[in-house]
Amino acid sequence: MSLTETSGIARRYFALNAFDGALIGLGAIFGFYISGMYDYRVVLLTIMAIAVGSAISGFSGAFISEKLEQEARVKRLEEAILTNLKDSIHYQASLTSSIIVSIINGVSSLISIFSVSAPYVI
Repeated sequence: MSLTETSGIARRYFALNAFDGALIGLGAIFGFYISGMYDYRVVLLTIMAIAVGSAISGFSGAFISEKLEQEARVKRLEEAILTNLKDSIHYQASLTSSIIVSIINGVSSLISIFSVSAPYVI
């Protein structure tokens, strides 16, 4: 992971998206409370839909931005050493890094939304 500095990036993404997920979950809970919505099935399905949507958004946004960032990093390295790195460990590490960071970003909002809304759903 140190080859692409993935751990630091993943920590930042986890913290940012977990906070976003917590606020989304709290917003939904406050909305249910204020509206007087106490139907378990409606609340549970709404929370699940919000969590899945947030996870997909977090994954896709992080993947697009991180993949572009990693490709730019590999391109700068290629220009510096005048070698094509398409079949190298550096290129594979950059792709793996993008996927790992994206999964962490998507899962962090999912976890925080379910954590915040658990008392209301249970």
